[in-house]
Amino acid sequence: MLPLINASLPEIRKALLDGIDFASDIQPETDSRDRWYWAHSARYRARRTLETSSRDADSWELVSGVPNSGIHILVDGLHKVRVLRSAEGTTPAPGHTRRRRQAWQQIRLQFPIDGEAGALPPLDLVLDWTTDHTDTLTMHLGMPRGVWNYGNDPILEWRVSLPSADDIDELAFEGADDDFMPAVLRIDDTEAGAL
Repeated sequence: MLPLINASLPEIRKALLDGIDFASDIQPETDSRDRWYWAHSARYRARRTLETSSRDADSWELVSGVPNSGIHILVDGLHKVRVLRSAEGTTPAPGHTRRRRQAWQQIRLQFPIDGEAGALPPLDLVLDWTTDHTDTLTMHLGMPRGVWNYGNDPILEWRVSLPSADDIDELAFEGADDDFMPAVLRIDDTEAGAL
C-alpha cells in the first residue's frame, strides 16, 4: 500500500509539519493548550498548504468541500485517504457519521469495479497522525475493516508506521573516484534542530 501513497506522502508530511508549527505558534505553552483548538488550527493550516501543493500533483488530489478543514486525499482517482489526528495513539473511531462508518467498513469494496483484473479495488484508508510533547510528528497508515466505538480497540485490516521525518543519518554520496568510499553527511546539533 505504501507505493500507492508515495507521491503524496512528502506533501502530506510537509503540510502537517507546517500545520503543527502554525498551531504551536498560536498556543506555544504545551501544558495549557486547548487540544481541540490546537488540532483544528493544525488541520486548517495543513489543508491550506495541501491546497497549494496539490495543484501540480499528478497521481493524487485534495478532495474539496470537506467540512471542518478536513483533509481527504484521492489517489489515482479511486482510493481515498483520510488524514486524521490519532485518538489515544491509534486510528480514531468513525464516530456517528454515516459516511465515515461506511468508509471504515470498506463499503466500496463490496461493489465490482470495471477495470483490469488484479487491480486494487477502491480503498478507504486512514492516515492518522499525532505529536509528542516536543511537537514531533508521528504518522501511521491503516485500513479499517469495521466500526468500533471511541475508547475500544480499533478494528483494522492493517496499520503501518510511516516516515515522519527525512532520515539523514544514513545519507551517503558516491565519490568521483573508481575506488568507492561513501561520504557520510555530518550535521552539527544546532543545524539539525532547524531541520
